[in-house]
Amino acid sequence: DLGIIDGNGNHLAYVGPYDLMSRNYREAAWFRSVMGKGEYVSDVFLGFRKVPHFIIAVKRKGKTGTWIMRATVDATYFRKIVSSTHISTSKDAFLINRKGVFQSNPRTGNQLMTQSEFRDIEPFEGVKIEEYRGEFCAMVWLQRVPWLCVVKIDRGSVFTALHRVRNIGIVVFVLGSILIVMTVLLTTNYLVTLLEIKRRSIQVLGQKFQRISHLASSVELSPGFLREIGDTMANIDVAAAWTAEAIRQGDLHEIDRTMYEIRAEISRGKKIIERFTGFFRPHDRIAGELDVNALLKEVLGVLDNELRFRNIAVHSAYQEGLPVVSSDRSKLNQVFLNIVLNAVYSIDKNGEIRIATGAEQGGVTVTVADNGPGIPEEAIDKIFDPFFTTRTGRIGLGLSICAEIMDTLGGSISVRSSPGRGASFTILIPFKVRPSRIDEATRAATAAPS
Repeated sequence: DLGIIDGNGNHLAYVGPYDLMSRNYREAAWFRSVMGKGEYVSDVFLGFRKVPHFIIAVKRKGKTGTWIMRATVDATYFRKIVSSTHISTSKDAFLINRKGVFQSNPRTGNQLMTQSEFRDIEPFEGVKIEEYRGEFCAMVWLQRVPWLCVVKIDRGSVFTALHRVRNIGIVVFVLGSILIVMTVLLTTNYLVTLLEIKRRSIQVLGQKFQRISHLASSVELSPGFLREIGDTMANIDVAAAWTAEAIRQGDLHEIDRTMYEIRAEISRGKKIIERFTGFFRPHDRIAGELDVNALLKEVLGVLDNELRFRNIAVHSAYQEGLPVVSSDRSKLNQVFLNIVLNAVYSIDKNGEIRIATGAEQGGVTVTVADNGPGIPEEAIDKIFDPFFTTRTGRIGLGLSICAEIMDTLGGSISVRSSPGRGASFTILIPFKVRPSRIDEATRAATAAPS
């Protein structure tokens, strides 16, 4: 229905199925709100009608004074909209307010104006998708109305559809591939198509090399990791022997002390394993806010035993209050690890590495410098080429992969070196990587056969 109400809360005009001309709304919460704010959209309530409805009201000032136009909408309107969409039994759609109270009826039953499973929802921008109790929930705040639209889809039905699409896609891909091959063989576009296939193969191969490099780094660091675990086991063995001796002598104080040492060594070994496996565990390729200083400390923590074994000192100059960057954590970890390992292998033993961070226009810089033998002048221009290396026994992929990763993330990597004075690598990380770059890298990785 529709009504015109004056500044005192009295109806001036009304069109609708109810007898409301005698009603006064001066004390109604919605009346006070629209008089103060100029417009008002209510939650669903019963009111004088004793029927679930909501109000949209706006205030205007004219020559005759202040008046309010109020439209009242029956809550069953939303149920008709949802019903018209032919939603299956595995899906549902409804509206809730910020407190999680239903503003429309879900399919599960008559729950209008009752509390949903959602409570105290904070506003957010865009569409939010979460998995909740075996269902996918897509949520979006309505514009100019303080309600959240929630669409729930059963998780099983989603993946059933995906599997069906996947199977159809495989068939389409196979048939399409056959058709493409036949077409290419019979047309003048054969060479162009062949070059495109080569380019994609190189892109997939690049992703494989990145994974191989990451695994190779873990293998190279595994001796140090095993040494730490071996030291821990040796300490436990010694403490166990002391415990056995203390038990024979009946020395309770010594038993407590050695048991404490055993527990401490077990805890230390657990942390070593978690640190090593956590660092090399694959992560999702998504852009998130990252603290570059914290990432560097994490990399140095993984390399701590290797650095101590080679007697290499690390001097850090981290800028305080360094801005966070939005980038791919796994890829940045791989770049930092490769660059620091490159410095370690360049020094070999008894040297120092200097790491500095800073912020400049466009991003965060990380500089890794060593006092090793440096890079020959004739090799500087080729240092980032695939399979180029200045050291024997290496395959020459680490730096080329770092350059490729930084290009994917929208950043850059450069090197300065003087023979006999060491080398300095500078990495520029943009404050925010373009999502399209992450998506492209993800698609390439997905395309690679497992």
